[in-house]
Amino acid sequence: SRLAMAAAVLGAGDLGLNPPGFAAGTVALAFGLAAASLFPALLLGIFSKRVTREGAVLGMLAGIGVTLAYVFQHKGIMFIPGTSFLGDLPPNWFLGIEPNAFGVVGAIVNFGATLTVSRLTAPPPDSVQQLVEDIRVPVSSS
Repeated sequence: SRLAMAAAVLGAGDLGLNPPGFAAGTVALAFGLAAASLFPALLLGIFSKRVTREGAVLGMLAGIGVTLAYVFQHKGIMFIPGTSFLGDLPPNWFLGIEPNAFGVVGAIVNFGATLTVSRLTAPPPDSVQQLVEDIRVPVSSS
């Protein structure tokens, strides 16, 4: 098992160094996907009593869907070479935003979808709205 662990560490190190910049691009993409999917739901879950479960779920799906579609059309489906639709070149980027940074646009889509769907569905129960209020206002430490 130690030999397998050493091989895994060496393999991961090789992937991190070759090609140069691969690890940084992967981390940027991971943060972009988190921004597009989780951040708006967490933020609105704390600061809005009106956000519904349906709104949050559909917003997360919309945000990550838009982000993945943009990334895959420029970097290739599942990053397989030769499967990109537009190529990873700046003239093809939407508003000059490179694919690894497109999570910001996905987050905006997520916010919009979450708020729209939440307004079109029944409000959360009073107990959930009170829970949100309790989270926002800290209890005194007396």
